[in-house]
Amino acid sequence: MEIKCPDCGCIIRKRTMNATERKAVESLAGCTYRVGCYNKRFVRNMKAAVDRNLAVTPSQIKTVWRLTYRYRRQIQDSQLIMKARRKVARMKAPPLQLEMKLFEPMPQRIFMD
Repeated sequence: MEIKCPDCGCIIRKRTMNATERKAVESLAGCTYRVGCYNKRFVRNMKAAVDRNLAVTPSQIKTVWRLTYRYRRQIQDSQLIMKARRKVARMKAPPLQLEMKLFEPMPQRIFMD
């Protein structure tokens, strides 16, 4: 499903969550959060999206994986934590540079007194 961003006009592609992502949201719903924490509100919204089978954006799914890794000590499913670790590591990896340009070093300035 594609929608248009009201701010910049770009196209955002939404999709429904797969079974593993749903499991991650269910696990996050059972975690304990600080009072007034944004993560708690986000997880509640994602839980509602799972319950209603709503489409979510790719950035929301990335945030689910980041939170799954962040709250890994409260989650019992070790395979889910390993998957979250791999996803977060892939997110943090620098993008590949397809073409590297080599520049000559700047000439050194020689100061004479």
